[in-house]
Amino acid sequence: MAEVGAKRFHLFGHSGVDPMEDRGIHMRWTRAGAGSLAAAAIAAFVYGSTLAPSVGAGDSGELILAAQSMGIPHPPGYPLWVLLARAAAVLPWGTVAFRVNALSAVLSACAVGLFYLLAARCGLRKSGRFARRGRRERRPRGPTRPSSSSPAWRCSRIRPSFSRR
Repeated sequence: MAEVGAKRFHLFGHSGVDPMEDRGIHMRWTRAGAGSLAAAAIAAFVYGSTLAPSVGAGDSGELILAAQSMGIPHPPGYPLWVLLARAAAVLPWGTVAFRVNALSAVLSACAVGLFYLLAARCGLRKSGRFARRGRRERRPRGPTRPSSSSPAWRCSRIRPSFSRR
């Protein structure tokens, strides 16, 4: 909110309170945040316990080599992923393939946590069909189900090429 003369000018086009303050964007600890961290931790444990110890099928070898040598894999090249994988490749434990596969598992677990948080935010709307239901219905019911599907599990433990999408 900014003041122009004696009038209050709202940057977001609403009157009243700044919507960023109203929604609690100032990093409060909420149930959705705790659930998100728990979902990410469980997914990281499951993905980490089934992690591939070496190069998997498909483009894994090419992408791991690109991460090790800071090269460019086949188009489109995935520059951000190559930088993150290079940072994982220089860690002092395990083989390069294991470290890059571990990065894949960590990124997939972060995606599970963010998906849980997104599902919780969408379910906590104050209008629409969620407002007519009870408090119990507003909690996210199964946002971690996609993380345990066969394609998601397979791509997060073996192929580092799909965890970055």
